[in-house]
Amino acid sequence: MRRRAFLRCAAAGLLLTLGLSLQAGRQVEVYCKEKGCGFRTPVALGGGFQFCQAVGWCAACKDLVGVNWPRSGARPDKTRPLGTAWNPATGKSAEVYRCPKCAGLFLALQEAEELKVCPKCAKPSLAVDSTKALMYD
Repeated sequence: MRRRAFLRCAAAGLLLTLGLSLQAGRQVEVYCKEKGCGFRTPVALGGGFQFCQAVGWCAACKDLVGVNWPRSGARPDKTRPLGTAWNPATGKSAEVYRCPKCAGLFLALQEAEELKVCPKCAKPSLAVDSTKALMYD
């Protein structure tokens, strides 16, 4: 009897662990540490179970922008990358997309920590607030 109860608890724990680890996306808040600047923005990366997304900073419209598309089915042309570029800050290649707001270009982020320089005060003072992290699917 105890063994059966133990196995049920172990199975429930395993399912809970798998469920929590299968989260497809993560949202954090990026903020400027410079006194008096006040820049703060949410950054959502990773997409979800039903959709994919690419997020990055558009220098033309000075905003964090993104494009998303369904995981299944045909991908719309407006969500396809225009190419890839080497990101010297990370040493990795990243996809380049057209901004959905102004038709400018943005480099897709792979991690929120790639944002280093504040777009408001132009100082290398951005930080990620993980205490406000949100996992979603």
